[in-house]
Amino acid sequence: MGAAVQKGLGFLLFLTLANLLPASEYAMFGLMYALQAGIATFAMAGIVETAVGAMKSNKESNQRLAVFRQVKFLFIVIASATIVAGGVIFTVIGQISPSAVLLALLFGGISALVTIQAQLSRLEEDHTTTLVTSNIPPICGIVAAAIAAFLAFQAQSIFLIMSTGMLSGYLLILRFWRGGIRGWEKPADLGGGLWKLHPFLVIAIFDWLSGYGSLFLVEASFSHVEVARFVFAYTLSSLMHLIATSLNQIWSPRIYVELQKGNLSKLHASSRIFYIVQGASIGFMGCLIIAGVSFLTYLGPFNLQNYHNMIYETLFLLLAYAFVIPWYYAQNFFYYHGEGSHLLKITLVSGVAGLALWFVAVTQLGSIGSYVGFFALMATKSAVGAVSAWRKWKVPIAWEGTAIAAIVMIGCAYTIASLSGQH
Repeated sequence: MGAAVQKGLGFLLFLTLANLLPASEYAMFGLMYALQAGIATFAMAGIVETAVGAMKSNKESNQRLAVFRQVKFLFIVIASATIVAGGVIFTVIGQISPSAVLLALLFGGISALVTIQAQLSRLEEDHTTTLVTSNIPPICGIVAAAIAAFLAFQAQSIFLIMSTGMLSGYLLILRFWRGGIRGWEKPADLGGGLWKLHPFLVIAIFDWLSGYGSLFLVEASFSHVEVARFVFAYTLSSLMHLIATSLNQIWSPRIYVELQKGNLSKLHASSRIFYIVQGASIGFMGCLIIAGVSFLTYLGPFNLQNYHNMIYETLFLLLAYAFVIPWYYAQNFFYYHGEGSHLLKITLVSGVAGLALWFVAVTQLGSIGSYVGFFALMATKSAVGAVSAWRKWKVPIAWEGTAIAAIVMIGCAYTIASLSGQH
């Protein structure tokens, strides 16, 4: 529930910014947010997965404590290196200004710290701390950014105020929640942990490119107006990610429990039903989003008018989340069996193939190619991963949910486009 509120507020913030900011400023905000998302993703790469893998052979309380201390120290090392490397790389590339890079690095570091603490608290089964840590700092940041937006601040100022709000929320938790968040005070020996993370670090790069990182691909090919339109459509489609992630967080622990018990037939049967429900949920929400996009044409003289007539562009982004459902199921088996090296191979193969398809789509289709390419990138990863899991462990491919979501959303988009004259 808390995650839904947080994501919902973030969604409303992006819509508000799309309405209040000119397209160029909205594009700048989107690129900064994309960079911070990359920093946060890379800084956390493999940390939780390492903890999950280590917990299988360290079940005693003192052993679990040692595991958590080790992965927290690994996080500090990786996060520090990521911030430094990210600052150097994106300053040299020059797609956004050095001051914007600095702000994105700041927010990315704070976001990674908050998220990793919440995820590790979840593994420690401290659900109240998880709820508090994962929601209060982001909500503080979102509220601060909204206030700044209504006060007519520009993109970089809004981003700075959002970072300050999020950090303030985290500091309040450190000060007042149960005597502070514990577990960071005693670094453990790395014990080869850094090397174990390298597959996840590579995976993080492609995961970022299949998310907000794709904005930098769009910016390299098109104008800031097209970047702003992509940010807007991606923001709408991110509701699919919210639904899928929320449902997966409920189901993934059940998968691990059944795998430990060896109840594979029961697991596959119940998972089939679960992913059908997930597909239906994604299809229903996708229809609501497509309908919402079609009504932007009828709004008054606001900046949201920059983003009308985007039914089919939005559809391709929504379909990407429908086609990734088989991967949601398959990836659990790779994490459980500690197959980081196999995940790396899947990511490299599907990532290179997906990016190649993305560039072909952009060069052949123009601006809509960005949306088609995003769909191709996600679908390729899902297909390669699902087939690999089937070949390795005979994991059934969860295609029914994808089919339901795709049929519902395509039918909805065609119907609405016909009625509104937006073919």
